[in-house]
Amino acid sequence: MEGIPTQEFQWESPQQVQGSNEIFVVDDDEIFGRFALKLLRNYGYEARHFKSALEFLTRLRHQAPTLIILDVYMSWINGMDLAKAIRKNPRLKKVPILMVTGFPSSEVRFQGFKAGADAFLEKPFGTGELMELLTALLDKNKYKSN
Repeated sequence: MEGIPTQEFQWESPQQVQGSNEIFVVDDDEIFGRFALKLLRNYGYEARHFKSALEFLTRLRHQAPTLIILDVYMSWINGMDLAKAIRKNPRLKKVPILMVTGFPSSEVRFQGFKAGADAFLEKPFGTGELMELLTALLDKNKYKSN
């Protein structure tokens, strides 16, 4: 993947991006997206699923999530490049990123952390594992914001 085409996507200025309490799930796997939304909502979280990086980036122009669950391998742009772009935006650089993949390796994990991921989960994972990690990331982010 080449990265984000700069001519196609422009960030809004940091003051124009609205914060939210939603968790954004970015994964081109529809089944995983539905599963994640149902699980997060059952635990009381607001959540939104994006089937493509472009759909996600369009939403980010106006709304910053409280946390991002990001698949590593997607069409158009991979999760690594997307995480790097998120980290470059002043308004979004502190939003926790949880990367997920069904194709784990130590190299993928290393590249994910290098790109800006705060945590990494390998599919399939248990609901308890996901919820514990989300809670830890959200709690950690509260202290980073202060």
